[in-house]
Amino acid sequence: MTYAHTYKAHSTFRYKLRPEVNLEAVAEALPDKCTGADLLQVVSTARSAAVRALVAKLHNGTLKESELSPDSIVIGVSELWEGVVSFRPSVTDDELSHYEAMESQM
Repeated sequence: MTYAHTYKAHSTFRYKLRPEVNLEAVAEALPDKCTGADLLQVVSTARSAAVRALVAKLHNGTLKESELSPDSIVIGVSELWEGVVSFRPSVTDDELSHYEAMESQM
């Protein structure tokens, strides 16, 4: 399974994506050592950005509270890139080497 497929599994499990989102491009922008938790971190950060955008629309009057629903939170390209830019791997290079060595011994 490629990172893009894993990414899609995580992102579509709980979150709604805009149609123009290219998960392949997002996955290629991340380091090879990404874990599933790392991918979820990126998507969660993107979702938070989408929520902040909705709150800003509420505050500036371009969106009414009565128009909000769970489907209002949609992650777009800019929100995903915010998640990519703020990404910090959960596994260090040393830890990854250690896990790979353990795996090769099995």
